[in-house]
Amino acid sequence: MVIIALAVAYQFLFQKSGPNAMDPAFLQNLLTDRNGFMNLISRVFPSTSYLGLALVNADQATGVINLLLFAALSFLAVALAWLTGEKMYFHGLVGSGETAVRRKMLNNSDYKRMGMGRPVLLAYWLKEVRLLLRNPTYFMNCVVTNLLVPVLLAVPFLIQSLQPKRPHAIGSAG
Repeated sequence: MVIIALAVAYQFLFQKSGPNAMDPAFLQNLLTDRNGFMNLISRVFPSTSYLGLALVNADQATGVINLLLFAALSFLAVALAWLTGEKMYFHGLVGSGETAVRRKMLNNSDYKRMGMGRPVLLAYWLKEVRLLLRNPTYFMNCVVTNLLVPVLLAVPFLIQSLQPKRPHAIGSAG
């Protein structure tokens, strides 16, 4: 849950601080600067700057060094994602099919209460809810995604409404 909150916060800050794609000065700089597009992409994926430098300097030793740096950073990112996923997913999955038995002495009123059954649909629904709440993996995949999608759909609208309005040029339509 913390990781999802961090991802949403990162996305919010990235969209808020990022350049406006429709700004003519930004587009002109992107197209005329030699490394404009590579600088833009390397803000999102930092290791791509090393890959771009490796391609530009392919016939020199610095190109090989940059390629090795890109490969090492990519390997570290994949290893970190794998280890994090292994820790989170595996711990949520272990013991999900096991049950514990409680040894309790029952009296006459307990037997009467337990003998009264629930409707089948309600019993299955409660069992599913307990399973979703007990297992973090199921909770993340089934519950959090349904809560997160509306938030992610609303974020661009909120960011757009927070940006100051630019005045239209004289003679422009609108």
